[in-house]
Amino acid sequence: GDRVRAVFQPNGGGTAALNTGFAAARGAIVMFLDSDDALRSDAVARVVDLWRDDVTNVQFRLATIDAEGRPLGGAIPNIRAGRTAEEVRSEALRSGLYPIAPTSGNAYAKSFLERLLPLSTARFPYGPDGPINAVAPLYGDVLTIGEPLGFYRIHGHNFYAQKAIRPEMFAGYVSQDFRRV
Repeated sequence: GDRVRAVFQPNGGGTAALNTGFAAARGAIVMFLDSDDALRSDAVARVVDLWRDDVTNVQFRLATIDAEGRPLGGAIPNIRAGRTAEEVRSEALRSGLYPIAPTSGNAYAKSFLERLLPLSTARFPYGPDGPINAVAPLYGDVLTIGEPLGFYRIHGHNFYAQKAIRPEMFAGYVSQDFRRV
């Protein structure tokens, strides 16, 4: 309806799009949806029902689909059922890593994002969810919904999820994780 406002800009990569979207955001909870992904009709309501003041991020799984939208039978990330915010924080403090949902599988507190954004497009040209999710447990609780509330399209041009192993992409993975950490 009239509560949804489209914001357009020239293609400058994922981080530039995220920065532009955040600058236009007006609500207390912010969700970013990649152009090739989709949400279930109840995703926003499920996030809002779980939300509390001390939450920085609610993440949820995404069912994998192919380029035409057909189910591939999987879901990402691989998260253990019953995972608590304390366990997420402990994993993040111990290793700097924990299983995180891709961009479209997250809802963030606007007050948390205001402390981080805009992200540098030079330092993080793509994968802006990585540095944001890496520090989310340090600012509040990260809650996890174990069932898929959206759809992650695997079409062969994804940065992380590949239809087949592409060795030339490994250097990019390592470089991006190095910047994130």
